[in-house]
Amino acid sequence: AMAELAAEPEDLPFSMSDKLRFFVMKTNSPEKLAVSVGRRQWITSNSSAGPLNAAYHDGSRVVFLFTVADSWHFQGAALMTSPIAPGNGKWTQPFGVHWLRTCSLRFEAAEPLRNSYDGNHSVIEARDCQELEPNSGKQLFTLLYRAPKVDVAPSSSAP
Repeated sequence: AMAELAAEPEDLPFSMSDKLRFFVMKTNSPEKLAVSVGRRQWITSNSSAGPLNAAYHDGSRVVFLFTVADSWHFQGAALMTSPIAPGNGKWTQPFGVHWLRTCSLRFEAAEPLRNSYDGNHSVIEARDCQELEPNSGKQLFTLLYRAPKVDVAPSSSAP
């Protein structure tokens, strides 16, 4: 099955052979994903800004793989498009993301993928802003691209 993952997803704004770094981003609400897709922005904890900015500034394309807590699914992938500025309190200022895919990928499909950056635990056990080893990140990203597309755009009743 791993050989099948070698095929590159289509319509990407980058090549899978580029220098890529992958981070799992967790949120506690699907609404936050919808707002992010609509505004093309995300926020994270101030404590995570340093590693993410370092990855962004080292010439890598930084790809976020999103999961909503307790959903047992990954919901999509986005590219970091701007550096992160610290905010007041726990959270950063909003920063730019380019959503590549919104989908629904069951954790069971990703569970076999291991992350050597995290004690070889499954990628589904990653904490918020956990970096994935590049091969695991590429494989998870490819699985997300093959999962059914889901529209998470904000409802018209959203402010």
